[in-house]
Parts: sequence; C-alpha cells; structure tokens
Amino acid sequence: MFRAHIGARRLIIIVSRTLFALGLAVQLSSPCLPIKDGEFVITQAMASGQTVSPVALVARERKTQMISVVLAVSGALGLVVSYGRSFFLYWILLGSFSRSTDD
Repeated sequence: MFRAHIGARRLIIIVSRTLFALGLAVQLSSPCLPIKDGEFVITQAMASGQTVSPVALVARERKTQMISVVLAVSGALGLVVSYGRSFFLYWILLGSFSRSTDD
C-alpha cells in the first residue's frame, strides 16, 4: 500500500513537471505578435507571400497563450499538490521567523 502511494506521488510529480515545462516551451517557442505604435507589425515570415488576416493572427496568438497558461498552471497546481506539506510548513516557519525578528 505504501509503495503504491509513493509510486503514484512520483507519477504526479513527473507529469506535473512535464506539463509545466511544456507550458513554458509553448510560450517560448511561439512567435510573438509584434506591436509598434499601437498597430500590429506583420513581418515577411508571418505573411509568407499570402494575404494576412489580423483577426486570424490575433486568434492564433490568443489560442497559443491559452494553451501555454493551461499547461503551466495545471503543472504548477500539480506540484503544489505534490509538495503541499513542504510548502505550507515552509510558509509557517518563515512567518514565525519573521514575526520573532520584528519584536
């Protein structure tokens, strides 16, 4: 029973770290939509010789941002669940140390 609990916890930690890393990778690898003087700047790489719809560009950017946020937040929440006791004990100890030094 105890070994199964440790195996499940490890699996949650691995999946959470993977999701968090994927969220950051999506964010870093996505092409950003440059804005200059309040207007979109469409580069040659974005246009690639075809008609560009600003609505489609903004929709793609929003979709990429949403995917990145969902992956990163779900990974971070999984890590908080996995390491919850350690985080809360650290905050309690940190709070007690900061209160004792203020006196």
